[in-house]
Amino acid sequence: MKLSLFICLFLFFFIPLTSISQADSLELQLPKASQAEKIGLYKKLTIKYSEIKLEKAFDYARQGLALVNDSISKDAGFFYLLLGKIANEQGNPQQALRYYNKTLEVAQALNYELGIAKSFQNIGVTHIRMGHYEKALKHYLDALNIYQKHNKNELVIGILNNLGTLHSCHLKNNQKAKTYFEQALDLTKNNDDHNFKSYILTNIGEMYLRQEAYEKATASFSEALSLAKKENNIQVIVNILKNLSAIHLAKEEYPPALQYAQESLEIREKAGFSLKIALEYLHHGNIYEKLGNNTTALHYYLKAQETALKIHSTPQLVKTYEALHRFFKKTKQFEKGYHYLCLYTRYKDSLFTTEKSKQLQQIQTKFDVENKQKEVQLLTNSLQIKELQNQQQQTAVTTLIIGLLASVFILSTAIFAYIHKRKISKALEEKNKKIATTLQEREILLKEVHHRVKNNLQIVASLINLQHEFGNKTPPQEVLQKVQDKIEAMVIIHENLYKKGDLSSISFKTYIERLSSYFKTSYALSEQGISITTDVVDTPINIDTLVPCGLILNEIISNSIKHAFPPTHNGAIMIKASLSDQGCTLAIKDNGIGFPKDFDPTKHKDSLGMQLIKGLSKQIKGTLSITSDKGTTYTLSFPLGLE
Repeated sequence: MKLSLFICLFLFFFIPLTSISQADSLELQLPKASQAEKIGLYKKLTIKYSEIKLEKAFDYARQGLALVNDSISKDAGFFYLLLGKIANEQGNPQQALRYYNKTLEVAQALNYELGIAKSFQNIGVTHIRMGHYEKALKHYLDALNIYQKHNKNELVIGILNNLGTLHSCHLKNNQKAKTYFEQALDLTKNNDDHNFKSYILTNIGEMYLRQEAYEKATASFSEALSLAKKENNIQVIVNILKNLSAIHLAKEEYPPALQYAQESLEIREKAGFSLKIALEYLHHGNIYEKLGNNTTALHYYLKAQETALKIHSTPQLVKTYEALHRFFKKTKQFEKGYHYLCLYTRYKDSLFTTEKSKQLQQIQTKFDVENKQKEVQLLTNSLQIKELQNQQQQTAVTTLIIGLLASVFILSTAIFAYIHKRKISKALEEKNKKIATTLQEREILLKEVHHRVKNNLQIVASLINLQHEFGNKTPPQEVLQKVQDKIEAMVIIHENLYKKGDLSSISFKTYIERLSSYFKTSYALSEQGISITTDVVDTPINIDTLVPCGLILNEIISNSIKHAFPPTHNGAIMIKASLSDQGCTLAIKDNGIGFPKDFDPTKHKDSLGMQLIKGLSKQIKGTLSITSDKGTTYTLSFPLGLE
């Protein structure tokens, strides 16, 4: 499905020129307009320029807001809303959130429910861009409740589309996403606005694309593109071009993939849509890497990183770090690959944790239960009305006394039956709710376990690559021993997690004692005359901090065992950890021969162990010092990472 040259020219030139001419006409009216008229013109100018030049749109919105006398008015709320949307498109979600919160304050002060719902919806969009999915879901569902209460079908369509996208893209629940998308499409059947349908079809196409159902995806994109061109919707057109490029890339059809990607990026840069440019750069890098042009690929990957950092987008940063890790690993630049793997793991874990997943499930469950309660209440009301009608008919046929007795009897029987049934239903509902909650918690726990194990296996693979790279002159048995030590340092962590049943943290004291026992047994230290003693405060440590810390301990202890003690020397290794307001201070000291004079171990680039110690210390935001006086002492200070 290729766009013709005529359509490309139409997209690039006709749409912007039309919008510019309309904007120029509005600008000519400003000098002679009254204050009230200027506010209306600034609104229209902001909307028009938001399609073609975001900086100018932002300026007009600020000028319009300055003319509004009452800060608690619909005009003020409208300008705050526009400023928030523009800030989001410019890639500044923090600023957007500030404007949307101002919109919410205005709507609440005016008791304007639809304005409150609109604020919730836009705040939800912003939280997604910041990676706060549980907050986004809550705000979306609050907005949906208000829109449904006021029977605003167009607004319901938009929020259902948002919910479908959230579940498909970020919560990885395609079944729930499909339900929301289908509800939205059903509502568009009575709506002539093609924009609604084009957005929904684009999101459905993206869902199919992630599932690798390319024919279904192409069909959805084709229908969406036809509708978007009728409405001159540049944003949708840009997204579809990007997605068509992704389909060709997946099919290994690289020239058309690059063509669509270049068209999408050029339109996006002209319009000033900076939000997804990081993903565009990432996509370009992937295509050039497939084409074998690693220099250009790396150029685009680094541009993606720079842009994602600039707009503070955690989800885009995670994807960028993953791509850079894979690129450097593929090009055998293992040290850089390991650096980006650590960044990828850290930022990905900040997006998905057990606590966040539970919060998301609780929010969605609460909304579903409330809807069920509404349905039950409606059914109950309907039954009560029918019962009253039957009683009236009986009263008309029978005598007053018989009718009264019959009514009392029927009513008491119904009440008894209702109470009995309610008790049974409530007991079953509670039981089902407990079962569902237990299953959800176990599923979430299992996903988190797989997530942690996968990350640590990636770290193991990178460590093996590094060991191989630095170990060309090292005997194979020694290389295998070093790899085994590193793996054991992480095995002990998982064993403690398994026994404890809590994935958030484990005891630092228990971990160090177990690691010391491993070295005593594995290296037969008693036969070598070497002892290891510990004096460690009993404090919990986050697993993301403990994995690097364990690898640092492994490197230092194994290095002391192998190099610090002559054959006739009784060696001693002391491990001490203490707490302070700044975090934890870990000291590993031996009474060995120490380093030679004028030898700086931190500048010894041929040592993989020292490279790892420095890199891992930096990863946990720690400071490392090494002294050599009557032995060697490593002192590492780092934050605990329990937030």
